[in-house]
Amino acid sequence: MENPVIELDRVSVRKSDAVLLDRVDFRVSRNEFVGIVGPNGAGKTTLLNVVAGFERFDGRCRLFGRAETWKRARAARMRVGYVPQSFEIDPSFAILALEAVLTGAYGRTGLFRSPGEPERARAMELMAMMRIAHLARRPLGGLPLKSVMI
Repeated sequence: MENPVIELDRVSVRKSDAVLLDRVDFRVSRNEFVGIVGPNGAGKTTLLNVVAGFERFDGRCRLFGRAETWKRARAARMRVGYVPQSFEIDPSFAILALEAVLTGAYGRTGLFRSPGEPERARAMELMAMMRIAHLARRPLGGLPLKSVMI
């Protein structure tokens, strides 16, 4: 496999006395689509959490040719995205759908700076591309689940 964008070698994850991943090797090349299939408890989510930098691990992880630890550098965090299969949203959570999309801009604007008009325009463009622009002003917690899961 030439120049993998994701490369895990002998990655293990342990929590207390449980082994969640045991010496896993995993590679994904540029422009390759990969499905991770297995029964509940097989370690699919744990594997993705290692790649995303959400999980402490032993072994070697390389992303885009660069060695990474579970604590990712900002540049690596900006290049890896992770969308969970499903999630619960509290109906009282006071955020609009557009504001939820705008949270993706904070990596570029900085945590304590509000996204400006260019970011809002880009968020609306992305929502239009996903055919959900009509939901921009709706409270996120009030959206039907099928509208949220694309």
